[in-house]
This record gives sequence, C-alpha cells and structure tokens, in this order.
Amino acid sequence: MNVNLLSKSYVFLIKKEELDLTIKKCSEYSFDSCHSEKSDITVYDSFDRRLLSKNVLLFRSGEIFYLLKPKNKKYNYFEFKHLFTPFKISDLNDEKIKKALSPASVRALMPVLSLSGTLTVYNLKNSDKKTIARCTKCQLNDGLFTFLVITPLKGFKDETDEFVNLLRSFGLNYSRGSLVCELLNKYPELDIAYSNKIQAVLKQDYLSDRSVSLIVTELLRKAEANIEGILHDYDTEFLHDYRVSLRKARSILSGVGDVFDKDKTKYFRGVFKSFAQITNKLRDIDVYLLKIPEFREELPQHMDYGLDDIENYLLILRESEFKKVNNFLQSPEFKKDFTEAADFFQKEYVNYPGKSAGKNIYDIAAEAINNCLDNVVKRAEKSKSMSPEILHKLRIDFKKLRYLIEAFGNVVYGEKAEVLLKKLKKLQEEIGLYHDYHNQIVMLNDIVNEMSVKNDNMEKAVKQLEKIFTKKSDKIKNRVLNRLDIFLQKKNVSKFRPRSIK
Repeated sequence: MNVNLLSKSYVFLIKKEELDLTIKKCSEYSFDSCHSEKSDITVYDSFDRRLLSKNVLLFRSGEIFYLLKPKNKKYNYFEFKHLFTPFKISDLNDEKIKKALSPASVRALMPVLSLSGTLTVYNLKNSDKKTIARCTKCQLNDGLFTFLVITPLKGFKDETDEFVNLLRSFGLNYSRGSLVCELLNKYPELDIAYSNKIQAVLKQDYLSDRSVSLIVTELLRKAEANIEGILHDYDTEFLHDYRVSLRKARSILSGVGDVFDKDKTKYFRGVFKSFAQITNKLRDIDVYLLKIPEFREELPQHMDYGLDDIENYLLILRESEFKKVNNFLQSPEFKKDFTEAADFFQKEYVNYPGKSAGKNIYDIAAEAINNCLDNVVKRAEKSKSMSPEILHKLRIDFKKLRYLIEAFGNVVYGEKAEVLLKKLKKLQEEIGLYHDYHNQIVMLNDIVNEMSVKNDNMEKAVKQLEKIFTKKSDKIKNRVLNRLDIFLQKKNVSKFRPRSIK
C-alpha cells in the first residue's frame, strides 16, 4: 500500500490553557483560522504495545498519521490509506517509516485508544503578514491535552524554526519520549498487562502445588488472550504466542515432577498438546510465507520469480488450514476442555495433590532446573557428532531449561535470573539459526514434492537456495559448536546451577 511521506512537523502535547497563554505572548505572529471540524485522534500500536514500550507514538487524525520516535526532534508526518483497520508494517512501502515502526516487527498495528476532539487549521503569519507555516490544533474533548502540529511551508523552514524556538522559550517543549509517558499516565487503557513472558512472582516459602498452579493459570490466560487475534487473523504472532504459552505449560508440568496427581498431570499435558497440535500445519505455513521475502533477497533477480508458484501454493493451502484452526477454536469441545483446564489449575488442583505438593517450591524448582541441565550435558556428551538432528534436540532442551528459569528463576537465582535467561536465549537462537538454514532446504524440497504442478524456474530457484543455505549453515556451524563447547565446560555449567538445596 502506498505511503505519501508529507513532511516532518513539530508536534507539542500541552494543556489548553498553557497553549492559549503562550500564543498570546507571541504578539509578532498571527493565527488566521482556515477551517474547524470535529475529529478523532486514534493511537495505534500492536496488541502487546511494542511501540509504546519503546516510547514510539503512532497516532492518526483522518488519513494523516503522525509518528514520533523518542530521539527525534520532529514527527514523521505521512498519509496512509488502508482498507482494513489493523495493518502490517509490510503493507507500507516507505523504508524510513518501516524502520521507525520496526519495534513492532511482524505484529499488526491496530487502534488501541480513540480520543474525540475538534481539529482547527490555522495559517501562521509572521510580522510581515507572510504565511510561513500551517498549524493544526486538536483540542481533545476531555480537556486533558491539546495536540499542536506545526508544519513549515516550503521556503520558510528557518522562519518556522524561529517561531518554534520562541514557543520553547515560553515554556513549551517538544513532546518526545515523555509524550508517551504522559499519555500512559492519563490514559491507563493504553497500558497492557499482556506479555508473552511469565510474570508471576513467587516466594521461596510457597508450596510447590500453589506455585505451579499460578504459573500454569497465567500461561492459560496468555493462550486465551491470543485467540481473538488468531480468529481475526490479525498477524501470525497471535498463533505463535498461543502455541508458546501451551508449550511452556507442558514443559513446566513435565519438569517439576509429582506436584499434582500423576494421572491428572498426564491428562492435562495431553490436552495442551492437542490444543497446539491442530495448529502445527498452519504455523509451518506461516513460517514459510514469512521466509519467502528473505528467499527472494538471496536469489539473483532473474531467478526470484521461480518462488511465485510456491508462494501461491502456500497461500491456497493456508486458507484450508486456517479454516480448520478457526473451527477448532470455536468448537464447544475446545471451549469445554479449556474451561476444565482453567478451573483445575485455578482451584481444583488442591483436591489432586502429588507426592511433592507439600514441598517448598525452591526445592522442587532447583531440582527441576538441575535435572534439565543434566539432560543437556548428557545429550551433548553422548553425541559423537553434532548432526542437525542432535543440535535441534539440544535447542529444544535449552528451551525447556529457559522456560523453567523464566518460571522459577526469581525463586532460585534471584536477580541473576535475567542474566541467565539472556545467555540461554542467545545460545538457543544461534543453534536455531543453524537449524533454520538446514530446515529451509528440507522444507523447500518437501513443498515442491507436494505440489502437483512444477516448473523449471521453481526447481532452479530451489536448487540455488539449497546451495546458498548449505554454505551459510556450514559457516555458522563451527561458531555454534564453539559456543556450545564453552557452555558445556564445567566451570561455565556450574554458573547455571542453583545454590545447594537446604
């Protein structure tokens, strides 16, 4: 979709009385009103507020978007017409705007707050009665804020700068990162408690069954929070976060042992697996489609159109898989099973204690983390060669270890938990990058084999990508193995162990 990058504008966020007083002091300038109309200001962000968390503000009035990054002195000011309310960064064709919005990554951007007000446009004239800038003032109906946008006319940038500096000398300041803080303070609905990370804070004297139930309950809420986004197909991250929440719940139930009745634990692990399993194919297709632009960049220009048929095939396949997932998530059976699981981990678990239910969570968590770490070391030591399959299994082991530390790290490690999580994530991602190169070769060949209609251009493109990814995977493998070897040295492994259990 086309983006018309109009200009950069000065933007202030101030109280109405402050603005009125400041303008009165600017006696050398005059404001001639052009027109006034009712208007809404709509703040846009991703579902999990990735822009606002980075002090990036994106808001719209009419078809005009204003975009502010914290280090910028001016807003980017652009026009963007889109058919659907949520839109993706990939819908835009301006690289500067894409880069500015990059904290939101692949997430859809959607309205998160609507504010009604009155929009008034003025011609700003200097002492010579020359129009030097266009001023747009939006007075919000709740009276808390006024947006003032000052856009210099062509040839009058210096004169407009002088006016803006005069405003600043009277006490008005550019609204940069602080603007977001002001908005969050005044409009708490902009803030959101959702995060794909486990946020429950446990204490060392909590009993294990209570602690694990709190964690699993939180993860089920996270999974549920993503369902609407999956059904509306806003972006692929809703499905991804839904799956990760269920995977974490399964890993934690597996890692902590007999906290609950064995049969109940086994049953709910199976239920969570079924919740995710129905989405496997759709997630694979989403990943493949997200990779297509990267594949095109790797190929010479005369070969990239060989991927067109593969992309079209995946898009058709996605429609049927998306329908399957939608039907499942809206089925009475799913809703019943989900409610049953939520009720169990919220309150019913007390009626089904396991052997470890009455133990301190510190003891159980420390043992679970150590056991998981031991599994990593044993798998690495037993492996004569680090094949792609072994490295993939190690990557899964590291994920399980990271999930346990994310859930119980504050109990076992205290403040060091975040440092450990970052180290584990980096290692896991590096192994993942190597595996992705290997997997992409397998994936492309599998897709081509599935397709009933093939052509020479497609097969040439796939063979060329196979050569490229083989070289890349070979290049990164030594780096991955060296990092893994450093991690597995006893002196480094011991850093990941909790203190002795008392």
